[in-house]
Amino acid sequence: MSQISDQLDQFREFALSRITATGNRLTLDELFDEWRLAFPDPQQQAEDAQAVQASLNDYRNGVQGTSPADISARLRSKVSGG
Repeated sequence: MSQISDQLDQFREFALSRITATGNRLTLDELFDEWRLAFPDPQQQAEDAQAVQASLNDYRNGVQGTSPADISARLRSKVSGG
């Protein structure tokens, strides 16, 4: 059986158990989010760890990055069409 088929089978079992446990109150998106939290992708975790390490290295080397205030201002500007 392929890896995708195995994952689908595992997700189905997970989803059915969560539906039973919650009385069918979860949406498909919520089930998938819970699945991703319970069974994270090792490749994605490795990429995330690399990104965090790169950010820490930048910080140690004095790279300031963009402040939250600047990011917020840019987003407000985009929303307002400016």
